[in-house]
Amino acid sequence: MAGFFKKLFTKFSRSSRIDWEELEAELVAADIGIRRAMGIADQLKESKGLDAENLVESTREVLRRAFPSTAPSLPVPPEGKPLVILVVGVNGTGKTTSAVKLAHLLQKQGSRVLLAAADTFRAAAVEQLQSWADKLNIPICKGAPGQDPASVCYEAHTQAIREGFQYLICDTAGRLHTRHNLMEELSKIRRTLAKQDASAPTAPCW
Repeated sequence: MAGFFKKLFTKFSRSSRIDWEELEAELVAADIGIRRAMGIADQLKESKGLDAENLVESTREVLRRAFPSTAPSLPVPPEGKPLVILVVGVNGTGKTTSAVKLAHLLQKQGSRVLLAAADTFRAAAVEQLQSWADKLNIPICKGAPGQDPASVCYEAHTQAIREGFQYLICDTAGRLHTRHNLMEELSKIRRTLAKQDASAPTAPCW
């Protein structure tokens, strides 16, 4: 969430007061869930001595307490099928780098991982994922520019099953919860994957 904190600093550090509605909007846009965003905003409002100058550090601390100290482990891949992870979230929250970091972690643990470059409409998104995959020697399945993201995920899923990969991590386009068409695109990806595995995607990752 480095970009989120940078945005907070830029927006509030030069102000003499905190605009709470604007802060709530930034928390919601950070894609941590509306309930959690509202809860964090309420906690910050109750903080003593909080001002625009120390807002970023206070927000960082409240967020740190809001999440578990140890990350939950991923389910074991089903027999003969890859565990499918969709990486979703709003623009600029680090989905692509998070997908690669997770793939690298699983790879270091001895698992076979395939990346799917399904963010086919953002300029250079596929190239960004390809660059990281090349550096870390992680296999990648990518479609043509502008290709339907669901078809890219389907092709990657087919490859993962055929070649015995244990994990398939699909990097998808950024979207806000209010963008109905983009949210429907995620549903389409899920329906497409279900043609080969009714349980896929096994794990969403925000």
